[in-house]
Amino acid sequence: MMEKMTHFKSLNFIFLFLFSFVSIFGNNVYNENGAFEVEVNTLSSEVYNNHIESEFFFTVKNNLNEVQNIDFNVASISGWDISLSEKNVKLNAGEKVSLKLELKANSAFDYTPNVVSPNLIKISQNNEDYSGFFEFPVTIIGADDVSLTYSINIKPTKDNLKFSTKIQKTDVSPVNALKFTVNSEAVVKDQNVEVSVSLGDYKFDTFEDVFTSDVSYKIYQLDVPSSLNPGDYLAKVTVRVLKDGGESAQEWYSVSDLKVASYKNIDVKSNRGTGLFSDRVEISVTNLGNEVDTYKDELEFGFFRSLLFGTDAEKYFSTENGVGFEVNLEKGQTKTFTYSFNYLALFIVVVVIGIILSYIYVRKNSNPLAVKNQLFEVERVSHEGIKGFKVRIGFENIKEHEIDKLKIIFRMPAYLQVKDESFSLTEPKHVLKGDTQYKLVWDFTRFERGDTRLLGFNLVNKRGILGDVRLPDLEIEVKNNGKTRKYYQSFPVIKG
Repeated sequence: MMEKMTHFKSLNFIFLFLFSFVSIFGNNVYNENGAFEVEVNTLSSEVYNNHIESEFFFTVKNNLNEVQNIDFNVASISGWDISLSEKNVKLNAGEKVSLKLELKANSAFDYTPNVVSPNLIKISQNNEDYSGFFEFPVTIIGADDVSLTYSINIKPTKDNLKFSTKIQKTDVSPVNALKFTVNSEAVVKDQNVEVSVSLGDYKFDTFEDVFTSDVSYKIYQLDVPSSLNPGDYLAKVTVRVLKDGGESAQEWYSVSDLKVASYKNIDVKSNRGTGLFSDRVEISVTNLGNEVDTYKDELEFGFFRSLLFGTDAEKYFSTENGVGFEVNLEKGQTKTFTYSFNYLALFIVVVVIGIILSYIYVRKNSNPLAVKNQLFEVERVSHEGIKGFKVRIGFENIKEHEIDKLKIIFRMPAYLQVKDESFSLTEPKHVLKGDTQYKLVWDFTRFERGDTRLLGFNLVNKRGILGDVRLPDLEIEVKNNGKTRKYYQSFPVIKG
């Protein structure tokens, strides 16, 4: 428990009584019908042995119808500094004057357990048990003589030792400390005290402090733990002074109703890590408040990244712009969760696509034949569409030193038919007819580099067709060293 203490030095204020020339109701008046009268507010005072001094005030009024000289005489007493504001005055008729008598113990003052005579001083050690009684005669001489006797009763300081405490009234919380003050009275020497504070059933750590005659007032503040639930509590501050070597103690305390206010504070720490195929973020959340709380957050990202998202959070949900999180936290509880974007699946998809595209590219560009095909002399008949056209296919071995076997396969829809005796140069080795298509097959052997061939024929349509004519790709089968490879070449579309 951290305790913050702020100490303030006590301020002692001495107020001087101001006496006017008007008589104060309740004061004592002496020699009222004489040549002068004396008005006194008090003739006695009580002080404590840690601060032996006192002040007395009195007023003298000239009752004569003429000027009167008045003298003041105070007997000296060993161990005391005696000061009177005036030694003699000249008062006109009806005039009055106010005087102050100051009495202070000086360094020659000796202490004795009981002093009952104004002139009897016994040598003794300074002791907080010391008590004494002193009288100070004052003689006022004018047309009359008046004698007054002022007395000072010195009491033991230890009987007046007192501590008082005061507790703040405002709400407290983990961010608003509990503040209180301790005020000491009649401290003669350094006084060790124990201060204990409780808030309901919760007890703060007891701490010790020292009060002196110069430092008699202090302000403290204690941090309120988040373990205390919001609500109303009874606060108690106790000041304890040990006596007689710790065998006994004296205590002072005060109590006050205090409210612990609701306080919410969730500490969030994040740690980001980037791997070869993923971005990973670890979130650690701690509830520093004084009640159950919920951590909420939202990540914004597009649809594509959502396909790569993953998390081990106890509760998450899709939002309009991404993903939201909710983590329930007890007081003081810490929870950790992670979320990540895994790019491995994307990498695999990209690699597979790359392989497919590469395969297509290689197959297309590794064809040892340079192939050129043409569809021309298209015959169209009104309302019947395409009636016929010519096909020309030329190819040349441009890569292989020699092709052992070369097969050219041409496919066409069943509604098309090869026109009789339309083949140029080389007729197909096989003509295969199915329910949906025809297939023409040419076979060549020992097709050396630089060899060329030209295939040509006419196709006719025996029934009307109004749409476009799309021919299946030309299939090229190459066999070398017992290994067979296939390549394909597309035809242009004939618009109907």
